[in-house]
Amino acid sequence: MKLNFDNQFLNLVGYPLKEKMDDTLANALAISTEGDAEKMIKWAMSLVNYGELDINEDEIMYLKNFIKTNKTLTNIAKAQLLDRLDKGLNDMDNVNIEG
Repeated sequence: MKLNFDNQFLNLVGYPLKEKMDDTLANALAISTEGDAEKMIKWAMSLVNYGELDINEDEIMYLKNFIKTNKTLTNIAKAQLLDRLDKGLNDMDNVNIEG
């Protein structure tokens, strides 16, 4: 499933911030010193070039754990990235139910 991260983060009152989800997540993946380096760099490149990831449910869970434990991401970024991943999981569940 393709998940699009080509969106700006929103501040606490809902106004767009200058930082974008795809760039922020790509940078966090690229500078990380833990995890599957090949997979994470592949994801970072996809985010930089296309603003999206083509990932399955297991990879979403892997990425959720990465975001939750990452020390460089702010809580406002973590919350919005995790929300985007949760929406992706819900979309997958709906496809499985309908399919």
